[in-house]
Amino acid sequence: MTVIKANNNPALRYIYLSIFASCITIALKSIAAYLTGSVGLFSDAMESFVNLIAGIIALYILIISVVPPDTNHPFGHSKAEYFSSMIEGSLILVAAFSIGYASVIKLLNPGQIVELGSGLVLSMNRSQGSWILLFLFKSKIES
Repeated sequence: MTVIKANNNPALRYIYLSIFASCITIALKSIAAYLTGSVGLFSDAMESFVNLIAGIIALYILIISVVPPDTNHPFGHSKAEYFSSMIEGSLILVAAFSIGYASVIKLLNPGQIVELGSGLVLSMNRSQGSWILLFLFKSKIES
């Protein structure tokens, strides 16, 4: 199997950044959702989890798709990208059902949102951190 390195393919660098940022985002949003009990922050964390899995799948598919044609795949491996779309769509459905379930539970058992300040601070810091990472990484790639 052909192995492509990040320094040979700028798309890989962005995928690695996406995976790294998704891990941090999931951690911060999950903590914020846990502290506040907010279904909105929980749904944000679930969406970030889908983004993480999508980034990992994109990395794997990118590596597979550049493998040259062989006897089993005479036209190459670029069609592997279709599997990525199918898996990501399925993950979005799982996240949607999880969010819907959590929403119904919260509607049936309403409670007061607690630690709102801490949750919002975590969420805002995550957003600022993503922008900082993006600008640092982009300047490194362009140089």
